[in-house]
Amino acid sequence: HRVDLELGAALSRHELNVRLEGDNAQLTANGVLLGTGRRHVETRLGIDHIARDTSCELLWRGVAANRSRVVFHGGIQIREGADGTDANLSNKNLLLSADAEIDTQPTLVIDADEVKAAHGATVGQLDANALFYLRSRGLPQA
Repeated sequence: HRVDLELGAALSRHELNVRLEGDNAQLTANGVLLGTGRRHVETRLGIDHIARDTSCELLWRGVAANRSRVVFHGGIQIREGADGTDANLSNKNLLLSADAEIDTQPTLVIDADEVKAAHGATVGQLDANALFYLRSRGLPQA
């Protein structure tokens, strides 16, 4: 199990490349990308399912504030012969300012039969009603 916390720098890039080469190999990896100021925070995943009955569970979250840019590329490849693979990738992101930017690209390449695979990504903003509720309960705007 792996957890990554990406706080960024003026320009930062993190790569996680994993080859699941043995039958029944498993990967669980989670991460958070936090962009503030004018920082550029980038994460790239490259998960390669080579053997039978492998699995991965990937959960990444991103937050971009101020004038930051958060970039996420999540790539899963399921090779021929990797039947029985179970692969899941989720990337959900939150924009905290109008000047922030989030780019997300989940990719899934399947060259095997009898697999279960899902991937998805979302980018959204704070709900105005929820924000009002929090502020009315004493949470400051910042």
